[in-house]
Amino acid sequence: MAKVKELLTKHKKLAILLCVIIVLASGVLAVRAQVKKGMEAMNAAMNKQEIAAVERRSLVSSISATGTIVSAESRDIVVNLSGIEVETVAVEVGDSVIEGDILLEFDSTDIEESLEDAKTALNASGGRSDISVSSSERSLQEAQATRDINAERANQDVADAWNDYLEALTDLEEAEGDYEDAKQTTIEKKGELEGSQARSSEAQSKMTEAQALMESLSGQFDSIVAQMNETYPEYSSQFNEKLHIGSSELSGLSSTNLVPDEATEAKAYVDGKLVDLIGISNQYHTAKGTYDTAAASYNSSSAEIASWQSKYATAQGNEATYEKAIDAAESAVDNMLNAYNNQVRSQEDSTRNNASTVAAKEDGLKSDKLTASTATLSDKKQVKQYETQLEDCIVKAPFAGVVTAVNVEEGDMYKGDTLITIEDTSAYEVSAEIDEYDISSIELGQKAVIKTNGTGDAQLDGMVTDIAPRATQSTGTDVTYNIKISVDTKNDDLRLDMTAKLSIILESKDNIVTVPYDAVQTDDEGKKYVEVVNETAEGEEVSQDSEEAQTPENTTIPANTRGPEGASGRTNTKKVYITTGIESDYYVEVESGELTEGMQVVVQAAEQSLNMENIMRMQGPMGGF
Repeated sequence: MAKVKELLTKHKKLAILLCVIIVLASGVLAVRAQVKKGMEAMNAAMNKQEIAAVERRSLVSSISATGTIVSAESRDIVVNLSGIEVETVAVEVGDSVIEGDILLEFDSTDIEESLEDAKTALNASGGRSDISVSSSERSLQEAQATRDINAERANQDVADAWNDYLEALTDLEEAEGDYEDAKQTTIEKKGELEGSQARSSEAQSKMTEAQALMESLSGQFDSIVAQMNETYPEYSSQFNEKLHIGSSELSGLSSTNLVPDEATEAKAYVDGKLVDLIGISNQYHTAKGTYDTAAASYNSSSAEIASWQSKYATAQGNEATYEKAIDAAESAVDNMLNAYNNQVRSQEDSTRNNASTVAAKEDGLKSDKLTASTATLSDKKQVKQYETQLEDCIVKAPFAGVVTAVNVEEGDMYKGDTLITIEDTSAYEVSAEIDEYDISSIELGQKAVIKTNGTGDAQLDGMVTDIAPRATQSTGTDVTYNIKISVDTKNDDLRLDMTAKLSIILESKDNIVTVPYDAVQTDDEGKKYVEVVNETAEGEEVSQDSEEAQTPENTTIPANTRGPEGASGRTNTKKVYITTGIESDYYVEVESGELTEGMQVVVQAAEQSLNMENIMRMQGPMGGF
């Protein structure tokens, strides 16, 4: 030790340097320790959280503002007079008046004299104008009478021409009907003629066909007879005598009638041929019947054709006659229509001329009336002006209220300024300015709560009655709009110009599920959620006597830092997505199928500054350095 002291004595500078190095080293270690503690404190501050219960409560969303108590109605009284003396003043500041009370009077002597002179001048100019107007009225009445008489005559002429035209149309319709009937008759007669011709042609065709068939059958018959004669010439005399087509005896013949009994082979041959001949003969008889019937029909229809040809020719003649009648009727219609149109044009010309005459007389009357009105206009205006000034000489209260200003005295010469100010103190309202960020939320009819220093703790009811469409002022970025709120609660302590504190109610709800405003968070997708305390992490037991169990209901309590799942002593939470509704200053309405009253949610602590000064402040002074 002694050697050390001796060494230090000999080397004082070295000793001082060593001390400084030791102190600096100690300081660096101390700073590192303080910084470490500061960072730990910062992390603890950043992760500090609280929890609060999900509750049902009533919420009110509102906008606060400050305004001034004003009267519901205020009037600065002025009159349209100048250079007239104030004769009497009947009120003083503070007086209460009712509507119609006399407030003051002016000296009206000069105005009354001027009014009498103006009335005399008006009567004279009015008399001259009345004479001119009466003359124009008589001329107009005569022109109107002439117009009406001419119109009545023209109407009758037009009506007669129209009736003639209608009669011509009737004749044309009848002629057209007759012509249509004649055409129909012609068609019918032609049809009958064509039918008769068709029947005759059909009968002739049947005759031709029947005749051809008969000739064919006769040929076949003769051919068979010739074959029989050729085969058995020895019997040809009997064949030629007995076998004739169309013979009525043919159907009763047999080989016995034509061939001897010993000629058995010939009889068999003849019987076979007789069958063919009888068949041909029957067909021949049928064809002959058809021929005879067709011939009779042909002869009958030939006689009818001549008759129908005569009737058809007669119908064609009638049709041509009626067609000519139509042409004559159409010509008559055209003539009557032209006559009617000419009469209408004549009526229009007469009406136009008469209307022009009447219009000229009306214009003359109007001109005389305008002249009369302008002739007396200045005199009437002068009379009205003096009458109005005479009424203004007596100033009355326009409504009930209190006199708040009297600006003239008896004997003053009035120059057109405000005489008296009256304000209605029976009804108050609040005039307030709302900034542009809130004005869109204000609507007419919204309820409001009003408080003033003069009325103490009393809350007065109100309602928004007016919203200015334009800004009251716009200075830089400060833009406000004036609103008016009625004061609906009577209070005797209320006075004009008091400062009023307003709470304008935007929305209110009762018995809704709420959480603190700071409990609502937003994820990266913009969805809102709250962190619900699910259960304590593994390895931590919560005693019934713990601080959390003893915390009063609805009071937020600190929550441990939320860390990795399963870490001892950390709160286990889960996200529950929600939909938010009405908000107050602290609470917000929430809706979710998973969120129920009584659950605990995490409330985020307010962000703190992370600068070194605050970190050091968390730890306090670094003692001794």
